[in-house]
Amino acid sequence: MRWFWFLVAVVTMACKNVPAPDPLNPDVPAEVPDWIAGEVAGQEEACATAPYWDEANIATNFFAGNYAFDGEGVLGQEFWLLYPNANLTANTGFQPCQVVWDVVGVIGDPVQAGSYSLSISATVDEDQTDCVEDVNSNPVYAGDEQFSVTYDVFDANGSVTVVFGNSGNPVGIGESTNRGISWLSDYDCKYF
Repeated sequence: MRWFWFLVAVVTMACKNVPAPDPLNPDVPAEVPDWIAGEVAGQEEACATAPYWDEANIATNFFAGNYAFDGEGVLGQEFWLLYPNANLTANTGFQPCQVVWDVVGVIGDPVQAGSYSLSISATVDEDQTDCVEDVNSNPVYAGDEQFSVTYDVFDANGSVTVVFGNSGNPVGIGESTNRGISWLSDYDCKYF
């Protein structure tokens, strides 16, 4: 465990001049990149055509990532963006919100295909997460407080496609620079 925190400290120091969120500094707010906020705008009710939209507790949701690179290190955040329907708001007080995970990891060779892989470990940041509990009085992220995953990234001319390394299933698309990437998933409908 000591090596983990050493790696976190080294990556944090190395990324000091990289314009990305600092998950180790709670005074720096977790912010979704502007381009992602722009893509989501207008899609908050994309699930309105889902079965039982007017009767069930449903939220339109997206996942997003924002990572800074330094050498082979990765530091950043992942976001779960939730937009409730009127029924979920009425039953729980649920408002549009985000779950934030602080991410640390390494860049490596692709698992199956792509330009490179990102092997990350993520831990929910309860201070930056602003979602109320679900209809069962549990945090919406219950069971996903921590996770590890490897993504394969296809990076070409400032655009990225991110897939799960083991399955090749899509995660999201986004933007890249020589200093990091950000990505956004398609929307999905979460029934509570």
